Amino acid sequence: MLEHLTKGPKNVARRLGAICFAAVVVVLGVSSAFAADVTIGYQRVYDPWMNAIATGQFERATGYDIEWRAFETSLETMGALARGEIQIAHAGGTGLAGAASVGVDFQIFWILHDINAAEALVVRKGSRIEGPQDLRGKRIGVPVGSTAHYHLLFALEQFNISRRHVVLVRRDPQDLLIDWQAGKIDAAFVWNPVLAEIQKTDDTILTSGHLRGWGRPTFAALAVKPSWAADNPGFMTDFIGVIAAADNAYRRNPGAWTRDTPQIRNIAEIVRGTPRAAVRALRLYAYPSMREQSSRTWLGGGSVSGVARALSDNATFLRDHGQLKVVRADYADFVTDEWIRKTLASRLQRN
Repeated sequence: MLEHLTKGPKNVARRLGAICFAAVVVVLGVSSAFAADVTIGYQRVYDPWMNAIATGQFERATGYDIEWRAFETSLETMGALARGEIQIAHAGGTGLAGAASVGVDFQIFWILHDINAAEALVVRKGSRIEGPQDLRGKRIGVPVGSTAHYHLLFALEQFNISRRHVVLVRRDPQDLLIDWQAGKIDAAFVWNPVLAEIQKTDDTILTSGHLRGWGRPTFAALAVKPSWAADNPGFMTDFIGVIAAADNAYRRNPGAWTRDTPQIRNIAEIVRGTPRAAVRALRLYAYPSMREQSSRTWLGGGSVSGVARALSDNATFLRDHGQLKVVRADYADFVTDEWIRKTLASRLQRN
């Protein structure tokens, strides 16, 4: 049923390794032709919109032929967006900040979720790690250039642990799980479904929700090529309408999303996890409504929007840790609530 969702480059992040984000735009001039009307890059994360993907709701609402490409990390999706291989990309705040800083042309138009407790630092039992202060000298797995990477480095700072005092094992999530199962790493900062798998037997000592409380929120979002969005306004509003409806259905009655319901089974199939893990994971995120997203908390307000400030903060942090060379003075051009406002306006007209 979901074979068309499995396309995409293999292990791009592994080839990029620990190089800075500037490498993402080395091939900015390269482009490709697609049979689909639009190609969308997504990551396998438990979210209500995955059910809409599985059931073809986006295609029915927009009338577009959509090619869905799965990627492992934000570095991969933003690289594909920069190369013109996709028009819409699902990425975390850190990957978006890095891509914006090196000149990738995009605008964030939708917040998929506030990460909250859905990314966490898990330690192996027997590793003699009772708390973050015990991470010195340990091998810690993390997907490079991700929000988890950003939060791990921030957490180390809070406990006065230099990067020289730990071994960062940079891995894509699935490769990280293989290393974990082989006993090659002592701790990992990662997301679902890998997070749920390692939490079954080992101990969580810190979540992104904790670090958000210390002033560093993280999120995942959708970004679009501005010129493509301007040429396809009807698609943009119809697309947002579908994703907003999926989030609303979950927010209104999360208890109705059980492991025996079709929507949970659809999500689990796309993510390649289990229905039980999907139910648990969905409860860890927060899903802002359209009006919340259009406020200054998230996408509204230009330079003072929460997302523009978060991009600047993420970029500064990446630069300070050797992952980025340039930080822009302002990230407002990479954030827009235009398409949400137009979606809300079209609803009012229909009513």
